[in-house]
Amino acid sequence: MSTHRNIIRETLIQFGGRFISVLLSVIALGLVTRLLGPEEFGVYGTAIAYLQFFAILMDFGLTVVTLDLLSKEPEHTRAEFVGSLLVLRMITSVGMIVLSLLLLQWFGYPTHTNQAVYAAALLFIFYSFQQVFTSIFQFRHHTAPMMSSEIIGRAVMVAGTVWAYQAHEGIFAVIVWGVVGTLVTVVLMALYSRREIAWVPSLNPGRWRFVLTYSYPIAITIAFNLIYFKADTIILSFFAQPAVVGLYVAPYKILEALIALPPLFLGLVLPKMSEAIAKKDRDEFSRWLGWALEHIAFIVLPMIAGVWALSPEIMEFVAGSAFRSSSSILAILIIATGIIFISNTLGYAVVSLGRQKTMIPYYAFAAVSSIIIYIKAIKQFGSLGAAWTTVGVELFMFMSAAYVVFSQEKLLVSWKNLTKYLFSSVIMYFIIVSIHSVIHILLLITIGAGVYIVTLMLVGGIKISQLKVFFNPASLE
Repeated sequence: MSTHRNIIRETLIQFGGRFISVLLSVIALGLVTRLLGPEEFGVYGTAIAYLQFFAILMDFGLTVVTLDLLSKEPEHTRAEFVGSLLVLRMITSVGMIVLSLLLLQWFGYPTHTNQAVYAAALLFIFYSFQQVFTSIFQFRHHTAPMMSSEIIGRAVMVAGTVWAYQAHEGIFAVIVWGVVGTLVTVVLMALYSRREIAWVPSLNPGRWRFVLTYSYPIAITIAFNLIYFKADTIILSFFAQPAVVGLYVAPYKILEALIALPPLFLGLVLPKMSEAIAKKDRDEFSRWLGWALEHIAFIVLPMIAGVWALSPEIMEFVAGSAFRSSSSILAILIIATGIIFISNTLGYAVVSLGRQKTMIPYYAFAAVSSIIIYIKAIKQFGSLGAAWTTVGVELFMFMSAAYVVFSQEKLLVSWKNLTKYLFSSVIMYFIIVSIHSVIHILLLITIGAGVYIVTLMLVGGIKISQLKVFFNPASLE
């Protein structure tokens, strides 16, 4: 099997598993929004956003560099490397969460919000280990155990959320079941991952220093990244009522679910780009990056078009009629989502090229300027101002990453197919808009996907043989 086809096969496994996982998350989100309502859901969203701020800091760039370093680590030392990395992750995650709880009093949140933060703290500690195990499965190109673990954990969370909904429990029951579901996922992934790399926990300060030295440029960029990525919800919580925050957080949860998809694909491509750079084969690197960008564009353009056509229906279907007014926020944030998809691709290329330090000034500028713009935009335009500022900041970061990569690398990107993706997405949009008032949303999504693929085939953007690869992983053998 060719490497390209192996990556597509593993991506399909991950996308299939993640589709089920996202579906379960959407079910849970719908139950939670209907149970809590906009105001209480705003409290929940504020607590999660606050902890996510520190959770991204606790990562310290380790998730990205784990894949890169595993591809460069000799086979006989990989188990020790993973074991030491897990202990380092435990130290950084626990330390950062403790810091977040100590600083909580300075934010002036109501007691109810503070209690929600305390309840959700364990969720992010468990999730930090899940990221390391994910890197192991992606490195081995054996992601089925990873996805099955995530699906089981999500199923436990959904079952608990269903109970909370039926019992009319509150925000704390929702949080507790989120923690339990994540713990189940982590335990299963830990057990399965040892079949790939037989790691054992290892205290190795020398190894930690090397990893932290290697990852600190990424950690700095991630720190700046989280400022502009999470500042909107946190700043909005200072200037708006919890109900307004809740109406903003609901579509933002959809964005967060979607942006979890690119790393599934890119995590499989990164080792190949890193290997190409290690061999000083810039042509091979360019081919891999161009290939990744084209496949990301294949997904991004119809995703944006579909959400624009159906944003009110999506919000009502996912979160309930009380959140239908969030459709305007979703229509804006989906633009930012598409930009993030492409930016992530270029970000992985930056890591492969070892140019993390080059990106630091851009991230610093985005972080500082975004806080200023968020405050002004939210004061004047409320949640719409926050959403459009998110789009602007993500666009700036995309352009910055593109400059860092494209200014020095000759990329083989098929712009011809890009225009075909765009044309097919536009056709899909107009067809969905013309029939959306008489057909259920799930059927509309199915029809939209079919129209996109058929149109793409008619204009020569994809062939039947390629469809066989995309929809029948067994054909790759």
